[in-house]
Amino acid sequence: MKKVLFACALAAILSACSDGDKKTSNNTQGKVTVSSSESAEKLAQAGEYLIAPASFPHALELMDMALEKDSNNQRAQFYAHLLKPIRSLEGIYSRLESLAAAEGKTQELQNAVKEIPDTKIKEFLTKKGGSQIRTEKDVQDLLVSIRDGFESLRQHMKSSREIGLTLYLNPDIHAKSPHEQLEEKCEVSLVEGKINSVTCDTSDLFKVRLDSSDKIAVQQIAAIYSFYFGLYNHYSLEGLRDLAKDMKDGEGKLTAQEMLAMVQQKQNFLSLRQDQKLGSIQEMGIDGVVAARWLVKYQDQLCNPQAGDIKRRGMLFEKGLCLEKETDKSLLEQTLSNVQMALTAPFNVLVKDEKVSMENRNVQVNLQPLFAGNIKSLKTFLPAEVNSCGKALRYADMTFGGLIKTTGRVDWDKSCE
Repeated sequence: MKKVLFACALAAILSACSDGDKKTSNNTQGKVTVSSSESAEKLAQAGEYLIAPASFPHALELMDMALEKDSNNQRAQFYAHLLKPIRSLEGIYSRLESLAAAEGKTQELQNAVKEIPDTKIKEFLTKKGGSQIRTEKDVQDLLVSIRDGFESLRQHMKSSREIGLTLYLNPDIHAKSPHEQLEEKCEVSLVEGKINSVTCDTSDLFKVRLDSSDKIAVQQIAAIYSFYFGLYNHYSLEGLRDLAKDMKDGEGKLTAQEMLAMVQQKQNFLSLRQDQKLGSIQEMGIDGVVAARWLVKYQDQLCNPQAGDIKRRGMLFEKGLCLEKETDKSLLEQTLSNVQMALTAPFNVLVKDEKVSMENRNVQVNLQPLFAGNIKSLKTFLPAEVNSCGKALRYADMTFGGLIKTTGRVDWDKSCE
């Protein structure tokens, strides 16, 4: 997992300077100079070597140069997709200046900038010229660009799954100490409780390989981040700050019905964004179910249950891809089947009513209208009328955009007790 974080957090930037069509970077122990006349693989390898916590923009430039030479270069493709979410943060501190001023947080923003060491990473994060982030829409646009970066990585891992890849880690910035590295690469032979011999294989000390198993794992990690950054950004939050202020000002003065009317009348608020990707949630969910079943099926090959097990030595997930020891596989399969059904077809939910009708009833839930983008506004889920304590008295659409279908009388607790 640490290697994945090395890869995903490549908050990494190269301290480098440019001269014509050459890129020169001073690393902690040496200098790398490459020319645009180099092959795509040479450019990609140079960029790979230059990925370090103190720098990173020139690594991006080298990957771009490599892809201009050969758009199919696997090393450059991998890093370009891996670093895509980070590209969205170029100039982020400068872009936040207007929003910080509006919120009275300018000093906090300036303090945060001062804490960043004077390296290329600071230059990258404080670059001027980007569009200012002022509104809720601007914030959502930023988060959506990060979401799309992780989605790009997910799709790349999926499409290149069968293509193996070997990555070369920069030994100057590799996180582990030589002692830790050697401890993992050495085997100790004991005779009568005493050390008899120590055998070390250091051939892949700064090398990481990705096979289809590793790529499936990275694909699922990227899916989690894509889902996370997209979670609150499929529907618009435009006007949220003003709405929150108006509600705070009206607290104790406005009725619950009047507050509901304020929400209903706020234009664009909770409406479906044009760049929504609700359909990808369904795809990611189905891919996750397939990956989980694959993990169960191939546990013997993927998991290193004992110390010293070297089945996956040198791989990105060299310590194995393992289920928790207490995992009930039959229960897991039932859960996966339920998730798959919920993602692909209507399913029934038993609702217990212990307050009003004292009856249990089946509610059919169908998520397909949501995934298809047919629910144009989340206001669909708001009540049409509420009582004095804010409980719903009536809904304009009892199917909530086609998500819900009930049988028999529908009622709910409307009391203010």
